[in-house]
Amino acid sequence: MDHILNDEIWKKIQAAQYSWQINQTELNEIKNITGLPVGVIQNINCLDGRREIGQCLFRQNKKSVARWIVKDWGGIRRGSNDTIDDWMFKLKQFDNESVEKFIHHYGVKRISSWSKILAFADPEKYAIYDSRTATALNCILFKKECDVQFYMPPSRNERVIFIQNNLKKYTKNKYYTILRYSEYIKYLDHFVSKRYFENKLEAEQKLFAFAVSDDLFDYLGITPPRPEQAGGGRCGGRSRARRDFPA
Repeated sequence: MDHILNDEIWKKIQAAQYSWQINQTELNEIKNITGLPVGVIQNINCLDGRREIGQCLFRQNKKSVARWIVKDWGGIRRGSNDTIDDWMFKLKQFDNESVEKFIHHYGVKRISSWSKILAFADPEKYAIYDSRTATALNCILFKKECDVQFYMPPSRNERVIFIQNNLKKYTKNKYYTILRYSEYIKYLDHFVSKRYFENKLEAEQKLFAFAVSDDLFDYLGITPPRPEQAGGGRCGGRSRARRDFPA
């Protein structure tokens, strides 16, 4: 993994600005579900805040908390409550055996959704895997001529769609080993161990922000798309979809 760190682009990634804020409706809903103070909830983008909310996944109303993480905060409203409830049943108390079995069973299916739950249950151990984080990493792997690529969940952000389409075009006739969630966590762990980021949460957030930045397009040597080039999808920031469609 060290060879991909030997690149000036990491300074741009470290400087990327993550600015996803919880809105008032979401704040009120999770406050009513958990009883947590507003100040704690507003720290959702920090380890302490995410950890406090995540602790509610171990309580009696854990299914409601998981639904809020995926559908309200995460913006993946197409997912059914029954599916999320079933995930919570399978994950049990998020013990290592249950989580490893869960990850192996689901592979990349709905990875953008269930990885959000894991990232709240233990933000120091897990992180959100979505179209943006995977696409950002794949751009670096591609530029460094690596023989691996991460699975890229579908996105509806126009810039991410555009980059994904270009990556698929350029890698069409090449063989790559496809990496998934477990490898993703190992990569983030490595970045943290090399002091590129303070923790996995920061690594995830910086990659997420970098994926739609002008710096990434400059790095790839391509021009950002006009809205009509992107095949739909909302533009600007994250949109209220936050991450992706169910994968």
